[in-house]
Amino acid sequence: MKDSDIRLFEHAFEELQKKTGVFIDPYGKCKIYPDHLKIIQKALENSKSDVASRFSKFLDEVIFQGEVLTADGD
Repeated sequence: MKDSDIRLFEHAFEELQKKTGVFIDPYGKCKIYPDHLKIIQKALENSKSDVASRFSKFLDEVIFQGEVLTADGD
């Protein structure tokens, strides 16, 4: 993953926090619900990054299934 990809994800996570107050802690564990995943996906939608595109497709399926993702940091 390139630095530009990492910045893209940081931006998406900042958007999530700005809109919902939900903070994805890189050192802790948190659950990310489908509505929150949609916010992350929306923040990534204009990216030309292949990594962001693949992640967005993954999120499509997770959201469709109504699943909750668990982010588990270090």
